[in-house]
Amino acid sequence: MSAISYLTGKMGVNQKIFSSKARLGRLLEGTSLMFRLFFLKNEVVLIHYSIFPALFSKRLVSSPLFSAFIVGILERCGSWNTIYIEVNDLPYEQAVDLELPKNRMDVFDRAIFTKNNLNFIFASIEMERYAEKKFSISKSRVSALINGSHSPDKDFDFPTWFGNERSGLVFVYAGSLNRGRQIDEMIRLFIGSNHSLVLLGVGGDWVQSEFNDSPNIYYMGSFPEKIAHGIVGKCDIGLIPYDENRFYYNICYPTKASFYAASGLPILSTPLTELRHHFSDDTAFFAPLSDWSSVLSDPDLSEKAKSMRSVMVQKTGLHFLWDNLWEAWLEENMGIVG
Repeated sequence: MSAISYLTGKMGVNQKIFSSKARLGRLLEGTSLMFRLFFLKNEVVLIHYSIFPALFSKRLVSSPLFSAFIVGILERCGSWNTIYIEVNDLPYEQAVDLELPKNRMDVFDRAIFTKNNLNFIFASIEMERYAEKKFSISKSRVSALINGSHSPDKDFDFPTWFGNERSGLVFVYAGSLNRGRQIDEMIRLFIGSNHSLVLLGVGGDWVQSEFNDSPNIYYMGSFPEKIAHGIVGKCDIGLIPYDENRFYYNICYPTKASFYAASGLPILSTPLTELRHHFSDDTAFFAPLSDWSSVLSDPDLSEKAKSMRSVMVQKTGLHFLWDNLWEAWLEENMGIVG
């Protein structure tokens, strides 16, 4: 859910979605966007950083000439309007640290983050701090707003067929299941355990074939958000296994954390810096993946999880709903009380 998606209907905001998958369609939409920005006056504009590489491609956006063109349009727009650019990722740092295909989005970053009439909303506290320091952005022009979750459908009834014959807890991982990112290691921790592991998300066919003989590991595939919320809500603890030694994982906020919290689940995570800003020991277990076996074998785990869930349901989880996150941001940054 984007900033504009939330504000539409809440404050009479006009929303424009660019969604063409065809190359020509994206080019036409990109041209339309540039015209809109060029002629706007006396407006508050919220726009995604990612819209530019999505419409024009990372390669084109990262060329010095084209990035200067985009930033020139944004500067003009910023002279007549108030612009907030919502930044969910820093593609250059992400690619370098996580060994993804290389890009030169650092060229675009230097062009856009050094302009004095643009404001930025980063999707994590640590990302805000990193960008502010790297690009010498004024503190008055940066803020942080984590990705939230929609409110779960409390009336949704999903049969708890998994784990019924086991004495342990039901753990869940919801997200992309492509190999790597400690997914394999996380799954293997549950082999032979009295706990059950439920896996939700795309790219998990390899899990089904490789761990088919493990009776307590369930790959359920990918579901629409409403159904996924229903499944997660039937589990006991949500998992975040990302490598805490990776710089980029520490400056990002994992959206699945909000998904778990909104469903009332405590979290078992590696000790990620950003995540520690939002969860404490009364709602989350923090331990390196190498120590998760000790957590899983803790004889008091069930009681601890029950106590954490109570805190999450009654207090903490509400803070991670989109409505509450945006209302808090609007009040703090624009003086608008919802």
